[in-house]
Amino acid sequence: MHTAANARPEWADAKNITRIFGIGKSTLYRLESEGKIRSSSLRERGKLRGKKLFSCDSIAAYIEKMASAENREK
Repeated sequence: MHTAANARPEWADAKNITRIFGIGKSTLYRLESEGKIRSSSLRERGKLRGKKLFSCDSIAAYIEKMASAENREK
């Protein structure tokens, strides 16, 4: 059961993903580059830097998929 106090955000930056899921930054960016989780970059036109956000739902789905595959192997 989710309440407002423990509800997971839809999108979070790498620092918060690490806090929420315990996934390190390098693993997070690797999963994103492999297309296993979703991300979005918020950057203004003409700017070099922006903010990368990751979909918490896609990360939770990836973890669930890995857990299910692990259970089938047992």
